[in-house]
Amino acid sequence: MGTVIYKPGEQIYKQGMKIDSIGIVVKGNVKITGEYNTVTVSTGNMIGLSDVYAGEYIFDYEAADEVTLFSYNYTASEDLIKMLTIKPELAGIFTNTMFKTMSKHVNEYERMHAHCNYLYKYIKDSYQEYKNLCIAFGTTVKAMPEIEDLEPYEIKESVDPWLIDYYKKLNSMPMEMKKGFYGASKSICYGTIMEAAKHIVSVHEMNVAMTEYITRLEDIIMNESESDLFNLYSSISFKVYQANMDTAAVDSKIENIISLLRDSFISDKEMLEKRVNAYKYKLENTDFSSDSKSNDGENDEDKLRGDLVDSIETIMDYAKLSDEAKSVFRDLVSSYKAMPDKNSVDSECRAIRKQITNQFFDIYESVALRSFEDFGIPTVIKMFLYFGYVDEELAGTKNADKLYKMAESRTPDGEGHTFMLIDWLRKIYEGEKEPSKNQFDIDYATYIREEKRSGRITEKEGERLLQDSVKKVKYEMANVVKSANQITFGRISNYCPLF
Repeated sequence: MGTVIYKPGEQIYKQGMKIDSIGIVVKGNVKITGEYNTVTVSTGNMIGLSDVYAGEYIFDYEAADEVTLFSYNYTASEDLIKMLTIKPELAGIFTNTMFKTMSKHVNEYERMHAHCNYLYKYIKDSYQEYKNLCIAFGTTVKAMPEIEDLEPYEIKESVDPWLIDYYKKLNSMPMEMKKGFYGASKSICYGTIMEAAKHIVSVHEMNVAMTEYITRLEDIIMNESESDLFNLYSSISFKVYQANMDTAAVDSKIENIISLLRDSFISDKEMLEKRVNAYKYKLENTDFSSDSKSNDGENDEDKLRGDLVDSIETIMDYAKLSDEAKSVFRDLVSSYKAMPDKNSVDSECRAIRKQITNQFFDIYESVALRSFEDFGIPTVIKMFLYFGYVDEELAGTKNADKLYKMAESRTPDGEGHTFMLIDWLRKIYEGEKEPSKNQFDIDYATYIREEKRSGRITEKEGERLLQDSVKKVKYEMANVVKSANQITFGRISNYCPLF
């Protein structure tokens, strides 16, 4: 027991540690931080007392400025009786602290409960608004199963309304009345403190559960992997700008999303600003005119075509990748873009290129198979299939624009002497060509016979596979495409299929 001085920023009590003392703030301000809020208390307030029922500190206590604290040793709840015996005047301070703390917790409970309901409705309504905008602007709706399957918050245990009102009324009781009533009996004061501490722990746990739900919902609105509500609206924003239509509704929604997360105590502000800046940068550096000319008639090569914005998203959506697969490929491409020397032979760089290669050809196969049944293949998808193009920043604005024009104007060799990879795969898919031999000089028909002979497939399955165009394309992809690309690249150790 005694006076302790803490410097600004110094930790007083740490969340999760066993309680060994509680203290009265004699001078300065103490910042109290939990999972869902931060409050500051000043001179005359007790800290650590509200945690006694839990047996450990349920908050972090930090000196906001220079703090003088009168500390009391605490090892068991009976120590409170000793303190009250030695200093009866502590009764008013103790009970006042508990009522004030509990009132803050129930206020947070009411606020967070309302916010859970608000965010749930906000996300559901926003998703429906997004679908309506897609229909109105004639663009494809991107499905988000996380939103479609989202359920409202279910309170497993709630705070009784009378308890909320009870502590609010106790908190508003004049200090002199608290001192007089609770100072008259150590037992009543002790019982009141422990009962309030029990309620604080209970409400705190409810608030933590609601914080987890709110965190999940805010992650649906915006997250690091960019598979979120913000991405839906930013994607449609570029399409609306490209079509030279009224952007007011989309712009308003995007600003609303940004504002909501900026006001949140929970959201990752660094990630938020990174995403917002990236969106605004692309918006400012994208050419939304019907042609690629500036106002004075000269080519504006520093501008990016609207179709090329977020090319990787367009490609991954076309391939119908899962959110997890999207996140993995997006992160790999970002890591590759960040490499100062993309041809480096160090182990980390080689590992990134190898992972990209494996992911790339899986995506290529999915995109190729879908394109065979698509009579309106987007130009970005053609760029991917023809040139291995995946990202406008990686390619560079000028190169991306040139590839775009080449993809739009290209026609296959009419005499059938040369093939782009996708043209060759299409020939196999349509039955005009047979798959190539693999590295063991085995063609597709021989491969099927070997599978039947070994008992891995039945006679009937073998006959079906000989006519299965999808399996033939997959055979070509697995046995020829990847290895042929690597061999013709030059140095296999430097190989990466991305343009």
